[in-house]
Amino acid sequence: MSVIPPTKNPALIVDDFISYATTHLSTVSGIINTVSLYPPVGTPGPGIINWTSYMVAPARPGGAASTGTDVEDIEQIPEEEIVMSEAQQAASEEAMLEGADINEATATAYEEVPDTAEPPTEEEQAILEERIDNEAEEGAAEVEKDLPPQDNPKNQEKVEPIPNYKSKIKVPDELIRAMRKVGVGKTPLDRAHFLAQVHAETGGFRVKTESLMYSASRLLQIFPKYFKSEAQANQYAKQEQKIGNYVYGNRLGNGPESSGEGFKFRGRGMLQVTGKVNYEKFGKMVGDNWIANPDLVAQTKGGAESACLFWKSNNIAKYATDASIKQINLCGWRVNGKNPPNGAEERIREFNKYWGELQKDPTLWS
Repeated sequence: MSVIPPTKNPALIVDDFISYATTHLSTVSGIINTVSLYPPVGTPGPGIINWTSYMVAPARPGGAASTGTDVEDIEQIPEEEIVMSEAQQAASEEAMLEGADINEATATAYEEVPDTAEPPTEEEQAILEERIDNEAEEGAAEVEKDLPPQDNPKNQEKVEPIPNYKSKIKVPDELIRAMRKVGVGKTPLDRAHFLAQVHAETGGFRVKTESLMYSASRLLQIFPKYFKSEAQANQYAKQEQKIGNYVYGNRLGNGPESSGEGFKFRGRGMLQVTGKVNYEKFGKMVGDNWIANPDLVAQTKGGAESACLFWKSNNIAKYATDASIKQINLCGWRVNGKNPPNGAEERIREFNKYWGELQKDPTLWS
């Protein structure tokens, strides 16, 4: 039972009541004190008014988001329909070592390696894993030397499980649905790594379409491989379609510059799916035609599914084995293409946040 303090603003009376209810109760029976000159609409007048069985749905700060408890069950896509072959995974990791981000590495694997290709030998796989491990160690050391001690995962206090814990951290429902559908986050550690990386990449789970409205100076910075002089960049500056068709044409599964596919299949979604080959492969996996309707990936559902598909198809979960800087950095490197990844410290802070919550309740966002 709760008595809301008197106020002259009826909207505040209701807001305060709902705020209390969504925090503490799902069904409310009690009273509300409306001693003011402005009682809520529909009430007989100032005084004590009874409330009976007032049902309130949990609040969703920032839009549709939850801790996962109110998201319906989703049928999972069979793993074998998503995860790359061993040969494709090796090709994707080799591309990462050469500086490719998750889009380019994934496209390389799909374009250059057939599904039926022979897997690497044990010796080849061991050499590849050793290269990745050594470079991950170097990247982690570089990050750790400048990381504030309070952000270092090894300095985080051990968190014990809390019965009936209610997290205040919200994740979009569509992302939780996509995680269930694709099979991402089956362990709390994998969930923490995935959510931390996607949160860092998107600035808080925002789904967006790549903007290519670059000036000549920005073109020289963003695409130095394609723009070698200011004179050349000036011919493309502020022309999105022309830029997209030029920098993405004849690669990532796209046709030549004249096909228009470079711009059509520019980056969209939470992890910026780019390139026809990735749109085609991932769209089929979730039962949508992203080739005919690429803007589906710019919507919350498609944007969330695409992020999960990148993580699952490349088996990034195999790096989500502990809470160390090295493994956080490695997951970030795999997604971002840089070692250390851009915003490495932010990725660590986001991991600490999600991992701390999941230690209190390992079922969150599952």
